[in-house]
Amino acid sequence: MKIPHLDLVREPVSAPPHHPSLSRWLETQSRVVELWIERLVGDGGDPRTIAVLQQHAAFLREAGEL
Repeated sequence: MKIPHLDLVREPVSAPPHHPSLSRWLETQSRVVELWIERLVGDGGDPRTIAVLQQHAAFLREAGEL
């Protein structure tokens, strides 16, 4: 079974847009995810969920550095 949104070909971005609002939003989202990671780790949360959130936080940080 194919999921259409996961089958999209991603084109490299040659000139990423730099916009202060976008940068702030990415930073905020990264912090929120990191807070949830801390909370889940402290509560003995599911390691798979924590791992996915860690990947997502890393993605958000990397996107914010473009």
